[in-house]
Amino acid sequence: MKERLPISFYFKLMFIIITLMYAYITHRPLIDATLMNENLSAMESVNVILQGVLGMEGSSSQDKPLVSPLDLVSKPGNTEPQLISEEIKSLANYQIAAERANQFNQQFDGEALNYLLNERLNTYRSDINASTMGVGHHLQEGTWNRTEELSLYHYLGSSTIEGTAFYSLFPEIPESQYRLGENLYELYIAADDIHLETWSNPDILADYVYSIFQDSLESDHYQTYQSAYAWVQAEASDYNVSETAYVRLVVVLILDTNLN
Repeated sequence: MKERLPISFYFKLMFIIITLMYAYITHRPLIDATLMNENLSAMESVNVILQGVLGMEGSSSQDKPLVSPLDLVSKPGNTEPQLISEEIKSLANYQIAAERANQFNQQFDGEALNYLLNERLNTYRSDINASTMGVGHHLQEGTWNRTEELSLYHYLGSSTIEGTAFYSLFPEIPESQYRLGENLYELYIAADDIHLETWSNPDILADYVYSIFQDSLESDHYQTYQSAYAWVQAEASDYNVSETAYVRLVVVLILDTNLN
């Protein structure tokens, strides 16, 4: 007569299945990207998944990281335009960061940000009896282009990727070298950081952007500007990519002494 398995066995089996399903659902981007990465061996894939899901490392015959630090180009304070290699872009952590960066960019509402940022600027100006500032819609295209190149080329500097001054991106503005000013900011943030979710709210993002430029915007010199336009872009970073997924945020604020 065939012996029946105890009921406890089925409870344990059900618990294991539910646990595995929950781990997959909550870490699907990591697991999918790792399993699809043809550059990782089976053992390396296990290591990445264990580290991401359980916060531990599996066994490995290699002590060195998957990527040499010499191959990394995205780091805080970098002033030279550089591109990330296709090899690094194939890594699981980079792909996770790319997915999160794309989600942020899709949710980002630039018009709402600029309207709300302008409100905060004018609240301060009203308090000091200064003239109000307008949203610089005429600065929009140049600000987009400036943010995109700083983001895609993983640097922060006063020159464009062509080596010209930033105001060369505003050819339609006469005497732009005398009229325009810019403030730049970068932030490296873990791809699973909750701020990438909360900043999808334009009010919260406007508060953050104002806070990072507040010292400049409230200085006496900046009261001569009459319009401004800001943009934010997220891009996957190879910063510490062997260990975790990082997103780099670039914030550009262009100011003009004219309203249009």
